[in-house]
Amino acid sequence: GQLPSGTSEFRGEMAGFPIELTITKDANGLHAKYRNVKFGATMKLESDGTTADDGNTSFFGKDAQNNQWIFRLGGNPECLNGSAEGDGKEFSVVLYKK
Repeated sequence: GQLPSGTSEFRGEMAGFPIELTITKDANGLHAKYRNVKFGATMKLESDGTTADDGNTSFFGKDAQNNQWIFRLGGNPECLNGSAEGDGKEFSVVLYKK
């Protein structure tokens, strides 16, 4: 399903670590801010807003060590799931609307 315009906040986990993802949908597309709750690390993510054949939307960003990350997320406005790849690793991601 489509996210509504404005800001949507999600809380969940990535590889067992608590994370938060705030997604903003506006005239310029989709933007997100990732935050690792335990360690406080944050990352800005951008998306072109297109949906892949598998129904997932990809968000791209770089962490503090300049590693490229790709989050591939799908689902509905209440629950997102997918994967995150970066720094030579891949993690499962599950998020629920706050």
